[in-house]
Amino acid sequence: MISFRPYTVLLTALTLPILVIGCGKKTDVAQIDVQSSDIAPIVDIGSDANSYADPAATVVEVNGKKMTEGECNAQIDRVMISQGMHQLPDEQRSQARTALRQNVIDSFIAITVLTREADARKVTVSDEDINGAIESIKAKIPPGANFQDLLSHQGFSESDLREQIATDMKITKLIEMQCVGIPDPSNEEIRS
Repeated sequence: MISFRPYTVLLTALTLPILVIGCGKKTDVAQIDVQSSDIAPIVDIGSDANSYADPAATVVEVNGKKMTEGECNAQIDRVMISQGMHQLPDEQRSQARTALRQNVIDSFIAITVLTREADARKVTVSDEDINGAIESIKAKIPPGANFQDLLSHQGFSESDLREQIATDMKITKLIEMQCVGIPDPSNEEIRS
């Protein structure tokens, strides 16, 4: 059974966009070369500042998959609540939202590209693996706490969680496939 490693996925999700988009000015359309296949995703980052007020406005589109302003804000709200950031003073909360917005967009891009590649390589995750990950999460819940209540507080349904776990596991499998045959670094390489 594959272990659920959200930090691996998070690290990948946060670093891939830096490689893909770069540190320069945002452009309306950027072509990305996916090294491991012939898939060439197209990323379109919404450039109209006024579109941010409309929940149906497209924030970013990757290979035809769109993230709307409403979806982006919902993810930002979910993170802010789960991290207690919603209790920050107004100015700090605004700064946190701005930083989280870019992270949410970058993660969407990375996850969309990686999921597409995993699908192209026919990477699958079994229900048994997903159920095992959910049971592992449930085992870490403090006594007296209700799993469904905790999910609701985070803005998740169990179906959302299953989908997120499946995506994370699929991406982890893809990354592990790419690492097969790469030798571990020697102690000397680690020290240098």
